[in-house]
Amino acid sequence: MIDFFQNLLHKLEVNSYWAPALSFVITGVVIFIVSFISDFIAKRYLVKIVRLLIKRAHKLVGRSIEKHKIIHRLAHLAPAFAVYLMAPLFDVESIKFGATLVLVLRTLAEIYMIITVCLVIDGLLRTGEEIGRAHV
Repeated sequence: MIDFFQNLLHKLEVNSYWAPALSFVITGVVIFIVSFISDFIAKRYLVKIVRLLIKRAHKLVGRSIEKHKIIHRLAHLAPAFAVYLMAPLFDVESIKFGATLVLVLRTLAEIYMIITVCLVIDGLLRTGEEIGRAHV
């Protein structure tokens, strides 16, 4: 993608000194926008749909899941997954640290996803405890 933006900037007669840096920044902005859109879709639409389905299935379970924000926490995986998948767009030969940047971005996304999954598991355990106490 960086090469695409570099070629586009060369066609627009941008100085060849600035073209690699600008294409790098534009690629970063594109990844940020895709990540933001995936977060918006996950939180706005998917969370609402799943909440409706859970509330219809069982009221106690639905209240408990909503109380511990399990679905909301799961929605945080969408932007991290988008960053993880799009990080290789920075790996081009014209940028010397491209491979390192890909590794750093993917590692940070993985760490964020692991923490998010741990928080979801915590919410699930608390939900199970709450449901278990209600049935005793």
